[in-house]
Amino acid sequence: MSDNHICLLTADGSPTSIKLAQSLVAQGWKVVVLSFPESIVSDRLPIPTGINHVVLSDMSEEHLQQQLKAIAQNYGTIRAFIHLSPLHTTASTAKAIIKQVFLIAKHLKKPLNETAIQGRSWFITVSRLDGKLGVAGNPDVNPIQGGLFGLTKTLNLEWEKVYCRALDISPDLSPETTVQSIIAELYDPNQLIVEVGYNSQRRITIVNEQYDIAQASKNQQINVNQDAVFLVSGGGRGITAQCVIKLAQVFGCKFILLGRSAINPEPDYAKGCSDEIELKKRIIQDISAPGEKPTPAKVNKILKSIIQSREIRETLSKVKQFGGSAEYISVDVTASSLVKEKVAEVAAKFGRITGIIHGAGNLADKLIEHKTAQDFEAVYVPKILGLETLLSCVDLNQLHHLVLFSSAAGFYGNIGQSDYAIANEILNKFAHQFKHQHPKCHVISFNWGPWDGGMVTPEVKQIFAQRNIEVIPIEVGTQMLVEELAFGEQDKVQVLVGGSLATLSSSLVAEMQTHRIRRKLTLEANPFLQDHVIGNHAVLPFTYAVTWMVNTCEQLYPGYKFFSSSNCKVLKGIIFDESLADEYIVDVKEVNKSPDKEIELAVTIWSNTTTGKPRYHYSTQVQLLRQIPHPHIYKEFDRNEDKNCVGLSPYKDGTLFHGSSFQGVKRVLNISSTKLTMECMSSITDVEQYGQFPVQSCNPCTADIQYQGMLIWVRHVYQAACLPLRCDKGEHFQDIPLGKTFYVSIEVLSSSNTNLKANIIAHDINGQVYSQVFGAEVTINKQLNSLFISAEDRETNKLSSFWRKFLGAKHPVFYALFTALYRRFVGRVVLEDRGDFESLKGKPRLYLANHQVGIESLLFVFCVAALTDCPINAVVKAEHRHSWISKMFEQLYSYPQFKNPELNFYFDRENQLSMIQLLASIKKVITEQGHSLLVHVQGTRSLSCRQPVTNLSAIFIDLALELNLPIVPVKFVGGLPIDPLKTRLEFPIGYTYQDYYLGKAIYPETLKSLHNAERKALILECLNQLGGTLANSYPNTPNIDFEREVKLWMKQTGVSEIRAVLYKVLEKIPNPTDEICTLLTGIRTGSFQVSDSAEGLWLKGFGQWLNGNQDN
Repeated sequence: MSDNHICLLTADGSPTSIKLAQSLVAQGWKVVVLSFPESIVSDRLPIPTGINHVVLSDMSEEHLQQQLKAIAQNYGTIRAFIHLSPLHTTASTAKAIIKQVFLIAKHLKKPLNETAIQGRSWFITVSRLDGKLGVAGNPDVNPIQGGLFGLTKTLNLEWEKVYCRALDISPDLSPETTVQSIIAELYDPNQLIVEVGYNSQRRITIVNEQYDIAQASKNQQINVNQDAVFLVSGGGRGITAQCVIKLAQVFGCKFILLGRSAINPEPDYAKGCSDEIELKKRIIQDISAPGEKPTPAKVNKILKSIIQSREIRETLSKVKQFGGSAEYISVDVTASSLVKEKVAEVAAKFGRITGIIHGAGNLADKLIEHKTAQDFEAVYVPKILGLETLLSCVDLNQLHHLVLFSSAAGFYGNIGQSDYAIANEILNKFAHQFKHQHPKCHVISFNWGPWDGGMVTPEVKQIFAQRNIEVIPIEVGTQMLVEELAFGEQDKVQVLVGGSLATLSSSLVAEMQTHRIRRKLTLEANPFLQDHVIGNHAVLPFTYAVTWMVNTCEQLYPGYKFFSSSNCKVLKGIIFDESLADEYIVDVKEVNKSPDKEIELAVTIWSNTTTGKPRYHYSTQVQLLRQIPHPHIYKEFDRNEDKNCVGLSPYKDGTLFHGSSFQGVKRVLNISSTKLTMECMSSITDVEQYGQFPVQSCNPCTADIQYQGMLIWVRHVYQAACLPLRCDKGEHFQDIPLGKTFYVSIEVLSSSNTNLKANIIAHDINGQVYSQVFGAEVTINKQLNSLFISAEDRETNKLSSFWRKFLGAKHPVFYALFTALYRRFVGRVVLEDRGDFESLKGKPRLYLANHQVGIESLLFVFCVAALTDCPINAVVKAEHRHSWISKMFEQLYSYPQFKNPELNFYFDRENQLSMIQLLASIKKVITEQGHSLLVHVQGTRSLSCRQPVTNLSAIFIDLALELNLPIVPVKFVGGLPIDPLKTRLEFPIGYTYQDYYLGKAIYPETLKSLHNAERKALILECLNQLGGTLANSYPNTPNIDFEREVKLWMKQTGVSEIRAVLYKVLEKIPNPTDEICTLLTGIRTGSFQVSDSAEGLWLKGFGQWLNGNQDN
């Protein structure tokens, strides 16, 4: 920052203001601290001498303007503004502060935009809500400061050259950490995000996600009935009135409607006249009759009164017609005492108010530099003070519904609506806070886009259409409200309906620009890397490096979208070992640009070696466009299914080394010397998994899945492994929807035993292209085979290591058998929230699971205990003491010096004493040994994959609450057929594998405020929704070859099915030990060549047991 430019910093009264000013000065910034009057921020530290300091004596706009002018004259032009919200405010002081920041923005429009021409200028606001952008609902803070987000997002649209960012920093963070976070944001190159939160765990931003209300409605749990009484502001006419009419039509409930408009008697001359022009003529005649002059203002005032009165009468009439009841009160919603008095009179007739719908609001659309203090008041007061009035009319603990009509203008910001965005963002933050304070109340803050009707005239509608802004039809919007009230999920507080009302744009200067961005990469910040390990080290996937370069370009040029990258090269991959650099540098250089059309950029990622020399890693040329071309149809899609591909297991046989995060290839349809076709699905749904490589225009994970087809083809043809080298060009047309099946067609252009060149096309089932890569090249080398350790091998090594350590003894069969069973019958362990899962590592949890097949319990304990570094005990019915699993454990634990860890709790549900003893034992193991607990909540194995879990004993919920245990829902998927079986299974149907889905933990504090029925409903809902909807549940692909081998062995030897499965599983062990070989040979021949030692005799006895044919 040059000497004649300054940073204006508002003081929050805490050490943070002082430390931030000092840190900025240390970096060469010239800082002026602006303090609010003591009446606004009373608890404050003195500003040290040496720091420029100005104190406001009052909060008037005139005084503010004088002080800003004096600051510019005495210190320099303001190039940066940073507002720090005080930690403790009242509603009135919080309002005064946000209004003052609004006015500061008005008067800084000119200097900030003018200085932005010379380089970055800043408008930064810092709130102290919860570090999670207000969604955590911290009860100890004032949500009014959340309006800063709406202001900043609007300015970001109005001031395209100014760097605008709204921060929310947790009040729990130290002043030092807070200052570090603010300074880090000052230099962030990403101009696509405007709001960022910092808490003790991470840096976050807020995104929207699709929400299927139709799926939620399937539980048929209607949350509204005809006894409901709604208090509605702004409900007499307009959009809110249309919503009231729809609610009356569906539910037949009662409404107390508030509005400013009076219901005036209809003049005789107006009766029967609906044409507005004719009505105006009659009004003019009526005014003129006694000799008065009919001025336009007078005529329009009477016309408006007549129309508004008619609309209110029509609302009341329609509510009654549809079976509801409504009474209208003409009152200013901010007149608290009068509103309470009038509402109480109607409530005495209608009954207790059970719901609030807050639809009142005003607009005062102007750019920020034209706004006035009066505009702010006109917009703020009905929204915020109006809500306070409504809440004062009801018993908050008895409120069933709180519905706030917020706006997409608050969520996105909108040009000309800075005050409106402020008010609506306050509503959003308040909604989250109120929900946390009143969890039984169904709270919804609707962030509506523009409605068809009301303020959207035909002319405005046409403008919206030109800007691709969707308008909400009245029937659609009102139906959405009904569905959310009736079936909406309780945790969905903020519902966004519609998109942004304005678009970001970048102003391009004539000269060619260059940019340099530095980044530190860490293994910990990127969870996906643990699933991309070659040899023993995590390696950055090529597609993630390309996405890194693409994202950087998009972030530098808002309003432009990535379309293509040319000449992508891997120069020196990034490996997370001792060669990992301290920082990586992305150089972006403009090579061609056409304003409002396209930009071409040369991008390179490099780092410095220890000797200071540059080391180049990746390079490409990126093309950004204003408008992406429409996708075309891929006409060479080969849908034929090759029978020889049915048994391919690329993630298990070493073809692919990728872990669960990357396992998106569902099946290979066909493969030939010139082509390969695969069916795929995105494998990462948790946004936190992407770490430092967030999804913007394209998804790096789905791109990696597409490249995996080349590795499969190379292994099939050359029995070798390969790694990516480069590609000629890639084009991206549209995103691949998460959770949706897509197809990848690979066209071989040329190949040898050292190189493959191919085209990769990703498309849907109809051939519509998502993206395509031309001339993708990989290098082929059989020496890489040994480095391509399958994720399954890495996983099983980890599992065995945990159990060897836990049991503390050698065993010739135990670890090998369980590892082999895991390989055979467990597909993926899918974590709904990996960050949450990792945070509980080593800590006990209560797993509540469905039940498909017998073997899943022991395999879950085997694998998940190792993943969590916490042993798991399972609750088992008493009759299973004599099952084949128990008999097998008896055999395994009889090995010399090998102790039974007693991981099963047996219970007899008919024996009350047994249950009491069971609970005492469970509590002891959890509290004293720190074990987790697995419970199959249904108790009995299901017969169909589409059978929901409906039963859940309150005993275990109470146990979790007593011991403060997080509850983790678990769903076993893929092991049962659609049509119900007649008998229950021990192994997955067709000897297929199961996927284990582990949900996000439900913590005791969430459950404590709920009734027992609500607790059960919440847990069952979380459990049943894991792994997709039940209606779309299918068994995984059967293992025909394994099934054939089992049946043949049974026929040849007469052994039982279970023992045949165990034998065949052991037979599949890669690189078996001498003991396993001896065991298998003895089983085959009937002659066991073992020593006379206790260990040798045990091995013989176990082999004879496996040759048996009696299973309970």
